[in-house]
Amino acid sequence: SIVESYRWSPFVPITLDSSMLTVLLLLSKYRLRNVPVIEPDKPVIRNFITQTGVVKGLQQCKGRDWFDYISALPLSDLGLPFMSIDEVILFP
Repeated sequence: SIVESYRWSPFVPITLDSSMLTVLLLLSKYRLRNVPVIEPDKPVIRNFITQTGVVKGLQQCKGRDWFDYISALPLSDLGLPFMSIDEVILFP
């Protein structure tokens, strides 16, 4: 059933020591709704991290100094890579 659920998207698992940045990058790059969490060298899925779970986790960070500081910055100050307009893929 796992293979069937990932038929149209890549199976890109993370491990328990993966960073939240890795999770965010995988969710956005591959447009996944969830990321499986595995133990290295074991054929077992421990859990799934979902988009909803990530958003709920970020909501709980409100009020913390580091989060409030980052969330107040404009996107241009975060050093994120931006694509030029000719690199953007539009769907009809």
